Parts: sequence; C-alpha cells; structure tokens
Amino acid sequence: MQKLVFVKDVGEVKIQKKYGIKNLRLSIHPKNGINISMPPHVSYDKAIEFLKSKQNWLTKKAAKFKHLNDKDFIITNAYEFIGIKFNIKFYKQNKYTADYKNDVIEVFIPEFEDINSEQSQAFLRKAAEMALKNKAHNYIPERVKFLAKQNNFTFNSLKIGSSKTRWGSCSSSNNLIFSCYLMLMPKELIDFIIIHELCHTVHKNHGKEFHSLVDRICNGREKELTAKLKAQIHPLMYN
Repeated sequence: MQKLVFVKDVGEVKIQKKYGIKNLRLSIHPKNGINISMPPHVSYDKAIEFLKSKQNWLTKKAAKFKHLNDKDFIITNAYEFIGIKFNIKFYKQNKYTADYKNDVIEVFIPEFEDINSEQSQAFLRKAAEMALKNKAHNYIPERVKFLAKQNNFTFNSLKIGSSKTRWGSCSSSNNLIFSCYLMLMPKELIDFIIIHELCHTVHKNHGKEFHSLVDRICNGREKELTAKLKAQIHPLMYN
C-alpha cells in the first residue's frame, strides 16, 4: 500500500507499507524523490514524525544531489570515468551503435542527432553501463571467490546485474548478485559490499550477530565504511 503526502518544509513524500521489514526506512533520490518504507503496523503519522526527525539529513543529502540534475550531466568526448574514455563519432546510418575495448567506449550517433538530446544521452549512459558490466565481470567474481575463501564462506551462484538502488543481494539459497555500478567505488568499499553479502550466507537478517560478523571481518571498521558508502554519489547512478 502506497500513500503520497505533502509535508511542510519537506515537500512531497511517498510512504509505502511493506511486509518483511522491521523498521522505518528513509531514502532520497534526485529523480524518485523522498520515500519512506515501513512495516504494515506503523501509522502514517509515525512515519511523518520520523521524517521530520531526519530533516537535517535530508537537507544535506539534497545539497549533494543538486549538481546531479539531468541538464548538468552531459556525456561528451571529454567525459571520463574510472579510466574509461568515450570516443563519440557521427555517421550516416540511422541507428546508434557502441563498442567497448581497451577502456574506450566507441559510440556512433546518427549524423543529424544532437549529442545533447535525451535519446543520445540515454544511449551514451547505456554504453557506459555496458563498459561497467565488462569491468565488473572481470573483477567482482574473482574478488568474491578470494574473500569467500579467506573468510570460510560458501555461496551457490554469482551474477552481475545493473541495479542502481541495490549494491548487492544474497538470496535464501545463497545466490549472490552484485551491481556493475560497484565499479564506480573505491576498492575498499567494493570489498565491504562483498563481505556484507557474504555474511548474509550465514545470517539472513541485519541483527546483532550479522553486524558483529561484518565488523570482525572488516577489522572493526563497519561503521566507518558504512558512512563512506552512504557518501558515495556518482552522476551515472542518478541519471
């Protein structure tokens, strides 16, 4: 069940009741706005009260997102990320094509299209995602195997996805999925996400034992790394 409310000094907020969660969850996204997820037994008034208590956090988060406006983020030949460059060319065929090789994304755009158009930019972002998936396939599986062996974890299968809302997941059958967008992060945070999901092969919730295990493997740095993770913002993830 979902409800849309307007909160003074905050704006429009989506409140959604979800089964399977124990606590209120607050998120903000430059496109999807402010969202609260809550257990079915919690009242909407309680959710709004919770939201108001987080107003300082919302203000800081909104300020970080300000520069991620679609109009400000344009991919051109000058754009580069994690060592990957774009080589954008215009040609006479009436279709978009892209290829990725040796850390260069070669993109062909129809000659009468504007590189700044919504269609061109959407294709360029997809091309960037293609490159990230390639990088992720070459790095994450081996890193997961290494960290699993080092810490005596076992898992069933591993896949690379392209979620922009979840870094990783672990199913009840210990099937792991990691987002290719992890590759935009520092390596210590990639390891942190991998360890987090590997710990879910032992503890399926976020209880005390789970956090204790994560903290032990991270040498007492779970809170520090969690804070660093929350501070990660990249325009490719929000456009």
